[in-house]
This record gives sequence, C-alpha cells and structure tokens, in this order.
Amino acid sequence: MKKILIVAIGLLGIGFLVWTSFNKFEKPIESVFDTFKEEDISVVSLKTDMEQLLSDKTNTSYQPAEMIYETAEGKLKKYNLELKLRGQTRREVCDFPPLKMKFSSLDLQQEGLQDYQTLKLVTHCKDGAEFEQNLFKEYLTYKMYNSLTENSFQVRLVKVRYIDANSENSAQEHYGFILENKKELADRLDARLIKSDNQPLKKIDAQQYQLFSVFQYMVGNTDWNLSNQHNIKLLRLKGTNAPVPVPYDFDFSGLVDASYAEPYPTLPIDDVKERFFQFRGKKDANFDQVFSIFKKKKAEILELCSEMEAMQETVKWDMIMYLETFFDQISETGLAIKRLSTLT
Repeated sequence: MKKILIVAIGLLGIGFLVWTSFNKFEKPIESVFDTFKEEDISVVSLKTDMEQLLSDKTNTSYQPAEMIYETAEGKLKKYNLELKLRGQTRREVCDFPPLKMKFSSLDLQQEGLQDYQTLKLVTHCKDGAEFEQNLFKEYLTYKMYNSLTENSFQVRLVKVRYIDANSENSAQEHYGFILENKKELADRLDARLIKSDNQPLKKIDAQQYQLFSVFQYMVGNTDWNLSNQHNIKLLRLKGTNAPVPVPYDFDFSGLVDASYAEPYPTLPIDDVKERFFQFRGKKDANFDQVFSIFKKKKAEILELCSEMEAMQETVKWDMIMYLETFFDQISETGLAIKRLSTLT
C-alpha cells in the first residue's frame, strides 16, 4: 500500500510539472496592440526628450520614453520603451514625423503579452486642422481595406499627449493611429512574411492582387511597387504558393490628398487625385468577381466616412464624392483600365 501511495504521488508530481511546463510556454493570446481600444479612442501619454527626438530628422537611433494609457479593459498601463523617427518623405516634410515604438521583450513577457516588440505610430505631421483631417482620412483608408479583406493591417485610433521630459508643462495633444506589427499580422493570418529581393514577382495570388489593385485605384494611390515591396508587405498564407500583397502608407493617395503628395514623375498623371490603374496581370483578366466585392461593401465603406465623428463634414463629403466616382465607374461602364507598361 505504501509503495502504491509513493507511485501515485510521483505520478501526480510528474503531471503537475508537465501541466506547468505547458502553461509556461503556451503562446499568449493578446499583444500590446490588442490592448488599445478598438471601438473607442485610447488616450496615450508619451513622454520623452522632444528636442532630442525632433532636432535631427536623419537620426535613426532609438531614445528612451515612457508611455501611459488606459487599456480596452480600463486598466492603466505604463511602459518604459524606446522611440525613433520613421518614414521617408514624412521624415523630411513633417514637423512631427511618424514614430516607431520599441517595447522591452521582458516587459511584454511579464505582462503575459506576445513578443511583438515594435509598433508604428502615424502622427499628425504638422499642427493645424488640415493635417489632423489628413490623418483621419488615412486611418479610414486602412479601415476600408479591412472591410474588404482580412489580409490587411489593423489600426487603432489614439489621442496622444506628447510630454517633453524637460518641460512637462508644455504638453501637446494630437490624434494619431497605431499600426499592427507586421509579424503579428502574419501570425494572425497563419502566414509567413516574404522578404524583398528587388526581383520581379513570378507568382502572386490572382484574386488578392486584383482586389489590391482595384482598391489602390479606388483610393487613387500609385505610391507602391511590388518588386521592391514599396509600401507593401507580401505574405505567403499557409497551404498556398502564391503570395498575397498587403498595402500600407496611403498619404500619397488622392483620397488623403496630402499637400506634399505628388505622382511619380514618369506616371501619365499630373495630380494624385487623378486615378491611374497599375494592374500588371493578364490583359484579359476578368474583374467581375472583384467588382462584386466592392459593390457589396460600398455602403459599409461610405459609412466609415460618414460616421467618423472627429472629421469635419466638408471633408467627409469630399471623401464620399471621390469614392462615388469610382463606384460609378464599376457600376456603369466598368473600370477604364490604363495599363502601366513602362515602370518596373
């Protein structure tokens, strides 16, 4: 009897060790990105040496910062993290360029969060209502693509209180939005990121490429390139061979119409609001199925604009009218395809 009791205790001990080991390495469900409010707006305090951050826009080094915000569950979170400027054109033209935030892997582990260390924060660029409205328009562009396909970056609208560590009384508040981490995007879709090798793509998912191309046409965006993955991430979904394109950065689109945006010099358009179709697939490609997706989503896409409370009514109307011209094309005469044959 004593031997049986010893064996039973031993088996229980082994079982406990196996259970704790499994739970220790079980992948957390939530990420930092998930903790920001989706339906509402998270208010974020971001404290750092602002003069150091903004004094040299060519500087690509991280610097220490502190972030405090209330999560979707109403909990107050505080992180010591690092910040740096990011972006190409915006780092040159903006007084306050976009930021890249880097969290401590240890902090994420202690919080029980997935180890996606970096997040992009799209900022207001410059003071003034025009730039604030542009930020809303770009945020909504991401939301429009979300409505069409899950193969898209998720975003969270935030209101950021920027605090200068050397002068805490000079804090400024501006809207911004946070972009899902690219590795988190891939994991969410059970996919693998494909690195750019600047070579022409031999394969691409036909329907997703059509959807992607028509969407870029709808929003009037030509600031992308498949070969070098300019403003595109390529994903290979599980069980597939052809990669899927996922777009980002829409500030050069006609829908956003930023004051600094202009078409690529060799394109046959003079203004970003003039649409140009950059689809480079088969000449006889049939777009009926993709057009059907857009038609079904029309009300939802336009509603995103009309229900954006922080956006000015005139800006909403301009966005809706611009989008309506696209829907008129695919509903009545079909998409007038202007092929891009000279650019690589």
